[in-house]
Amino acid sequence: MGGAIELDGALLRAPWGEPEAAELIPGLPDDVAMECLARVPSRSHRAMRHVCRGWRRAAASEAFRRRRRMAGAAEDVVFLVQATLARGGDGKGSAAATECALAAANLTTGDEGVVYVAGGHDESKNALRSAYAYDVAADAWRALPDMSEERDEPQLVATQGRMLAASGYPTDAQGAFKKTAERYTTTTTTTGDATAWSSEGDMAPNTAETCLSAVGGKVWAVGAGKGGVREWDGGAWRDVADGPPGMKACVKAVGVGDGDGAAVFVFGKVEDGKHAAWVTHAGGAARWRPVPVPPGFGGVGFGYSS
Repeated sequence: MGGAIELDGALLRAPWGEPEAAELIPGLPDDVAMECLARVPSRSHRAMRHVCRGWRRAAASEAFRRRRRMAGAAEDVVFLVQATLARGGDGKGSAAATECALAAANLTTGDEGVVYVAGGHDESKNALRSAYAYDVAADAWRALPDMSEERDEPQLVATQGRMLAASGYPTDAQGAFKKTAERYTTTTTTTGDATAWSSEGDMAPNTAETCLSAVGGKVWAVGAGKGGVREWDGGAWRDVADGPPGMKACVKAVGVGDGDGAAVFVFGKVEDGKHAAWVTHAGGAARWRPVPVPPGFGGVGFGYSS
């Protein structure tokens, strides 16, 4: 059917003024054309959206994402965000340039397209207890109950209907990362658990050099050296693997995928103040594979999301 896109099992006619006979790919039924578009690698999606309005609408539909999963073409993508100084006329960073105050250590993505933010500090460097949830589909923020403790630079992990806020430090102890953690139940329950934070005690490792991440439905702590990777399922920590080879300290770890395809992406410090990246699958023995870091992204990573 020309000029129509499948959305959640239904065919919706394109609202723009394109000819009735317009097709996603001339000469092919739209369902076959969608199968072709679903196999385009994600690195080419931006260019694909500029071909025509039909392709742009198709690429934004849930049917497109569902077809990619069914075709085995879905990819796990990690986004790396860094702040840089403005470039002067000589092409070098200017010391007088305004520095971007960007920090995403207190942000995590949860289930059902929700982004959680908790802790951090205000403009006077006062540590915060506040927490918020952002619904991507509704484009709306809502306030969550305050945490029981101030937590500047905490590590947040969302997994299996819960959000864990670990470590961080209070206003009167700048940089003194604590080991305490607390949990917020992100799913509604009949017991009222979703209305407040509950303490997890002193469960956090040395988060100055260790990163927390949700991997395969569990919490991983990724650090350097032998036995540097541990797993926590709500009870005790257990050793999983050694840390990435050559890593001196972890900067950020991000879990990607699920089930047998679950993996963890790690960005960490190496020799001479440089940074490197690795990835490994969560199942079986961890075999760290180096990931080339794009030029200009070898400094401190401020934000990561999958």
